[in-house]
Amino acid sequence: MPQLLRRTAWTASFVLAVAVLFWAMAALAAWMTRIELREQAQQRLAALHAGLPLWSWSPRQPNDLIAGHAFGKAHLLTGIEGVDSVSGNGSAFELGLPLGQSIDLRHWPVLRIRAKSSSPGQLGLSWETAAPARCQIADAASLSPVATDIVIDLRQLQAQNAGTAPADCSLPQAATALRLRPTIPAGASWLLKEVAVIAVPPVAPPSQTSLVLGGDSVDARRHYDRWMSDAAVPLVRLPMTVPAEDLLALRDRILARQPGAVLAPDSTPLIPHLRTALPPWLGWALCALYLAWLLVAAQYRAPEWIALLLILLGPLWLIVGLQWQLRPSVPALTSFLGALAFAAWREWQRPGGVVAWHWFGQGFRSWLLPLALVAVAYGLVIAFGHGRLKPLPWRHVLLYLAWASLQQWLILVAVMGRWERWRWPAAVCVAAAATVFALLHTPNGLLMQLCLAAELYWAWCFIHTRSLAPIALAHAAAALIVEAGLTGPLLRSLEISGRFFL
Repeated sequence: MPQLLRRTAWTASFVLAVAVLFWAMAALAAWMTRIELREQAQQRLAALHAGLPLWSWSPRQPNDLIAGHAFGKAHLLTGIEGVDSVSGNGSAFELGLPLGQSIDLRHWPVLRIRAKSSSPGQLGLSWETAAPARCQIADAASLSPVATDIVIDLRQLQAQNAGTAPADCSLPQAATALRLRPTIPAGASWLLKEVAVIAVPPVAPPSQTSLVLGGDSVDARRHYDRWMSDAAVPLVRLPMTVPAEDLLALRDRILARQPGAVLAPDSTPLIPHLRTALPPWLGWALCALYLAWLLVAAQYRAPEWIALLLILLGPLWLIVGLQWQLRPSVPALTSFLGALAFAAWREWQRPGGVVAWHWFGQGFRSWLLPLALVAVAYGLVIAFGHGRLKPLPWRHVLLYLAWASLQQWLILVAVMGRWERWRWPAAVCVAAAATVFALLHTPNGLLMQLCLAAELYWAWCFIHTRSLAPIALAHAAAALIVEAGLTGPLLRSLEISGRFFL
């Protein structure tokens, strides 16, 4: 009887700990999202106070433009100061400016362009809206080898409908696409350096809160839809208690209709300030210090607890530190690769590794157990997703299989294996490994919870089968199924770190 009570208490404690972890993942994601939204609001207020553009582009390579190429007979080259476009046959071509969200051309109707043309020509432009409408101005400005600064006041020009359906081509409050349309002689080049959308005179920042959205995300969305105004920069207070995904969905919904809105996640006073990036030398100094620690730990065979801490520090800096951005931090990425190399070296130095394991399973059971979660993932798609899977490129599938194998090796062999060697209880090892795996998907709250649940099961499978390849295959298959059928209806995306906020 005492043994039964102890087992019952241990099981109840484990279930309670897992429940707390699920809550903690969602709370961490929401907290980080509120901090990011507050930072974005303060930056926007600072830009409005200083009269700086809310939307600007400084392309330096073809991939900085939509699709990474010109639409029409022209090809793009990477220039020292910008993107150089070379006309193929002298006809008009288009360069699409990437819009993370809609832009307001009604209240910010002036385009300021820094560019240089090798020959005389004409510059047109076009925009699209969600209506849908496609409007075009064929002759917005003249191009010459002398002029490098172009200012286009859209209020003084007449746009024409370039689509097949009837459309209102007045300046939109929410444009979903903006393209530049240069026409230069064949073989001539046009170097695009910078584009900014500005208001003359500058739009004044909001002096008080325009709307407070409370309750859950559905009520907040309905409240906003009823309130909807034409103000250039309303200050909207978002709900404080909704999950990270709902906060970002509400942000995107509002900015799609009022691109200039200032969105604050709570009632905390906003202090306008522009985000100042850390000097590059500081990131490289931290990276060099971390790599030096790895070298010292490798040379002098540091204790296992120090090795484990160093192995975890690199990946957590990259992901939890929000260094995995649209353009990842090179020092953080270098540290991540250094952590993987150090973990591999420690495993190679230890005969048989920290724990005995093998890549391929021995027997049907070692494959069947991990792959059971693939059926669960497909069940989630049927219940909450698109109902069918969208095709994914084979290159993406193969790359993700390699990435899943690397993740599972790191978590189950290099990390959990050390806890097992220290004689930690199996349940503690499983929970700790699942927690680290979930944290490597910060701050995507729902994805963190799904990863926590999945790794709890896969870590248990690894303890019982010691086979890594079946788990890596199950991880890749389940993640790809979720990506192909669950992103949108249930998951915001599979993006992690700083990319989650885009």
